[in-house]
Order: sequence, then structure tokens, then C-alpha cells
Amino acid sequence: MHLCGWTVKKCVISLDEEIKQDYPKLIDIVLKKFTHHANETVEWHIFNTMIQQDEENIESFLMRLKLQAKKCNYVIPARNVEVEINDIQQTVALDLEGISETLIRDRIVVGIADHATKTRLLRDHNLTLETAVSLVKAVEMADKRIQTLLTTNAASIDAIGRKRPGVLSKPQINKRDKTQNPQARSRCGYCGNQHQLGIPDLCRA
Repeated sequence: MHLCGWTVKKCVISLDEEIKQDYPKLIDIVLKKFTHHANETVEWHIFNTMIQQDEENIESFLMRLKLQAKKCNYVIPARNVEVEINDIQQTVALDLEGISETLIRDRIVVGIADHATKTRLLRDHNLTLETAVSLVKAVEMADKRIQTLLTTNAASIDAIGRKRPGVLSKPQINKRDKTQNPQARSRCGYCGNQHQLGIPDLCRA
């Protein structure tokens, strides 16, 4: 007991000497006093409102659901049930151990983020936890492959664009240069020849 904290020591000190001498009983009392008893109603509420988070894959979501389901005591042990079949009373073993898997499966269907995947899950009349997880995994892998291809293609197009030389545009001729440049030659409207306009001696007409 010297390894326990002061809170546990105070609890032990307050007990009767008879209980202190009975080690198994002492341990049982201490465990009952300091063991946290979860509120199953709260744990059920948490489980039934769990949804897939952004960027969370199905493996992580499934793990969170399983951990939370353990707190809810969803697993029901097998039991024998008396039933009457063809007027004969018989004992039938009712195995309900799979109820937790059924609830986790339903929570995946309700909480899955992708609407198209949710629709595919709802279309399966014989959906199990295993098939639900497999389907969601397949969708996630396909989405990753598509995203990788899109990223690769975009990078390739960008690289090609950087390597291609720019298209050389034709030099724009400034029309004003023709009139402002004294050496500019144009077709004369009088003689039909090309010469510098504005100089009568160059016109043959």
C-alpha cells in the first residue's frame, strides 16, 4: 500500500482493523471506491451521434466506433430460450454476440461522410460490417488513384507549358511612322509609283 497515493491511504486508514487484515476484502473495497463507473446512457449517446470526421478514413472511423462500443456493453452473451416448435417444447441457444457488429455497421452507414458511398451501402440488402468496410475502402482507394492521376497530369501539362517557347508575335507597324518618317515610301495617287509623298519633283505625273 505504500505505493498508493495519499487519497487511497486515507481511505485505508479509515477502515476497521478487521478489514485491513483481510487483504482480498481490502482490495475489493478500494477498487469499488476508486473504479470509475461509466454512465452507459451517455456512452450510448456518444456512440449514436458519431460521424466520420474530415479527412478520416474508414479504418480510423471503425476503430473509434469499436472503442466506443466497448463502453456501451453492446455485446450480449448467448442465452438459452425455451421455444415451442411443432407442438414440441425445445431449448434453442440464442446467440446475440454479433449485435455490436450490427450496431457498428449501422453507425458506419449513418455516419459516413460521402453521400454517394452511403447510397451504395443502403442498396445492399445483405450488408454486413465486413462488406460495408470493404466497400468504403474500395471507394477510398479509387478516389486516391484518381487524385494521383489528376495531380500527375496537371504537373505534366505545367512542365510542358514551361518548356515550350513563347509564340513570337508579328511586329506591329506603327502607322504614324509612315507619315513622320521622311524616308517612308508610299504609292502615289497621281503617277502610281512608290516614292516619298509630299515632294512634287519625285512625281512623274
